[in-house]
Amino acid sequence: MSSATNAANTMQWGYQKLAWYANGFRTELYATNPTQVNILNLPNKGGILAITNDFVTTAAGTAAIPPMIIPNGTGVSGGLNTTPQNGAIERDSNGQLWETHGGVRSRLITTTDGLILVAYKCLNSIQTNLDTAISSTTQYNSSSSLLGKIANVSVQKLNSATQIVSSAWDSNPAKPTVAKVEVFLKINNGLFATHYSGSSAVNQVKIMEYVGLNNFGYKNYQSLLLFNIQNSDPLLAQWSTVDFALQTVTDGALVNTDKSYYLRDATNSRTFGAAEASFSFVFVNTLTFADATNTGGLNSRTLLRANNYALYIETIR
Repeated sequence: MSSATNAANTMQWGYQKLAWYANGFRTELYATNPTQVNILNLPNKGGILAITNDFVTTAAGTAAIPPMIIPNGTGVSGGLNTTPQNGAIERDSNGQLWETHGGVRSRLITTTDGLILVAYKCLNSIQTNLDTAISSTTQYNSSSSLLGKIANVSVQKLNSATQIVSSAWDSNPAKPTVAKVEVFLKINNGLFATHYSGSSAVNQVKIMEYVGLNNFGYKNYQSLLLFNIQNSDPLLAQWSTVDFALQTVTDGALVNTDKSYYLRDATNSRTFGAAEASFSFVFVNTLTFADATNTGGLNSRTLLRANNYALYIETIR
């Protein structure tokens, strides 16, 4: 075996083997019983490769070159290993990715499967409750949506299943003048405005309302949330909007009212894209009596409760 040395390192090469020393350790590069032509090509890229039982760190991807490409498989098995290998990520002959764990190989689902993705889901049930004979209000803020989950131009569907419980407990004559459960769509890091210039900006707008003491039962809300923007870059866009139907149920009678708002940033200084926004929902119960503090003792103790069992947004497109 031939060799070349300097003060710090030694390199050796010979039949089927290349070896070198660095920092006192020997590194060898050789082929193990090859049965075909194998090519090791080192392009002008940065990255870390540990070949056996370790890890691979690829070069960073760019706009032109991805960090990793898994070629389509070939062969009679459709390009997949005949026997599934735990930990394997494979691409079949049609380009579909598969992964294996627990001895089971599964196809990775993609947007080409036509699935409806969930942009937001409240993971817990929500309850707002009043049981009183004086004017009162209570509220509950849901969890927030993640930034980027709702595209600037998109069609979403809001789904909500809420049980309303309302009744007067006693025979006192003074029933509440207002008994309502309101649900607001809140933008946590921005504002809703009535004009693209930012007029009448607020951080939450009503999307559901259940009014009266005769609304007992389940109230389902399913309606589209339509997001649009004038320019794909919110910094250049004149306007960004959301449209939806405000659902009002008054003692069982349903009315839908179309609503449209402009999205603005938190300082109301520019157009705000839906993809920049974090949304949540606020449930508010309100009981109002003519004798607000029940000084006369005639107010009827009233129960007003909202139980929300499902609250999520689906991306239609």
